[in-house]
Amino acid sequence: LAGVRYIYLIEDFLYHTEGLDGFMDYSVATSNSMTGGQLGGDIWVCIMPGFKFGAEVKGGVYGSRAEQNTNLTSNSITTPLLEAVDVDKAAFALEIGLMFIYKVNQNFTVRGGYQSLAIDGLALAPENFNPTPPFLGGTRTPVINDTGSAIYHGFAVGLEWMW
Repeated sequence: LAGVRYIYLIEDFLYHTEGLDGFMDYSVATSNSMTGGQLGGDIWVCIMPGFKFGAEVKGGVYGSRAEQNTNLTSNSITTPLLEAVDVDKAAFALEIGLMFIYKVNQNFTVRGGYQSLAIDGLALAPENFNPTPPFLGGTRTPVINDTGSAIYHGFAVGLEWMW
């Protein structure tokens, strides 16, 4: 298997605190837009006519545009603090799955199974929380941490119609 894949991943993180004198909201939003080529393979075993069981593996290197936006509001400041940083870099994704296929008729197929997607080189919202106080002595430099990794997994069910 060879092809091109696009992955778009967004995350939000909010830290809210309250006290007798007021409140503070510190939100971080990240987005990762990844496009790249992938290679893979699959193997299938026919259990009985119309019913197959198999495994799939796909992996690729992607050009990634990671963005991080910070918004800090408080009742003690008049203008919210806004920070934005972006970076272009490489990311890697690997997908594996154990699947079944049931061919209902010549054109209609039901698919299902368990899939897992691992991505390395992400900007994740909790990892981009900047603990440096924004208003105490000097300026704060906005930064982006784009070294995060994530694994997404779960069951999948799908329908295919081919003509």
